[in-house]
Amino acid sequence: MLNKILFASDLSERAERAGQRAAQLAEQFDAELGAVHVIESSFPGLSPAVSSSPDPVSILSAVAEQRLQESTPGYRATPRVLIGDTVGELVRAADEDNADLLVVGAHGKQQVKEWLLGTTAEQLVRHAETPTLVVRRDSEEPYQKIVMATDFSDCALAALHKAADWFAEAEMHIIHVLETEALDRMRAAGVSEDRVHQHYVKLHKEAQERLNSFVTEAGLAPEAVKLEVHAGHPKTVTVNAIETLDPDLVVLGNHGRGRWGNVLLGSLATRLLHELQTDILMVRD
Repeated sequence: MLNKILFASDLSERAERAGQRAAQLAEQFDAELGAVHVIESSFPGLSPAVSSSPDPVSILSAVAEQRLQESTPGYRATPRVLIGDTVGELVRAADEDNADLLVVGAHGKQQVKEWLLGTTAEQLVRHAETPTLVVRRDSEEPYQKIVMATDFSDCALAALHKAADWFAEAEMHIIHVLETEALDRMRAAGVSEDRVHQHYVKLHKEAQERLNSFVTEAGLAPEAVKLEVHAGHPKTVTVNAIETLDPDLVVLGNHGRGRWGNVLLGSLATRLLHELQTDILMVRD
């Protein structure tokens, strides 16, 4: 279950949707909610040379704490203001708090650093051991429709466990993309289209069987979820399949800290973060 949630805010208007989602989840699970803002240690306002205040840190912290308290409507969060490197401090705070979930908005600005995808949100997904929810949509309702992309890896299984535990009432779709490079090589080698098709049918059947086993291993009944096998280039097909389903939440597994070697859960995860207009939950193995 979700017992402790940490909401990371840059105090921008765009961060408000992440605060709304964090508050909704905290209420849904009766979880403890913390809200944290990091003031970059390099922020010019902290320098006495450019500040007219004898204690700029106290003033900035007080303002940030007030904004944090206002950022989780309907649910009281415990605010905290830290000073240092944004990503490093957030990762450390989540680890020290033993947070079950780190919630962050997809866009916004924090002083001189932008919280654009490719910087803060993406770095958190890469480095945080804590499952990280990147919020893109405005919503005060629980997640109703979830899509998970799987490559049958251990980290994907860990992600499915989390999704099944936290969002058992939601409609669940699990998709796997069958790469077709082998079929293209067969065609290039002059293999007849009938034999290519026979091989595709075999691969598709095997993938469907693996999907059933994957779901069963996570403790779910295959008939309780919607399983889909697609074929083609993993990045393009996965993005298209998710956009067609139009879920509230996309769930992905992510390999160990700093490793993005897998095709599906590496560069694809980055592409999904950049392109999808939906919330994304990344779970580390």
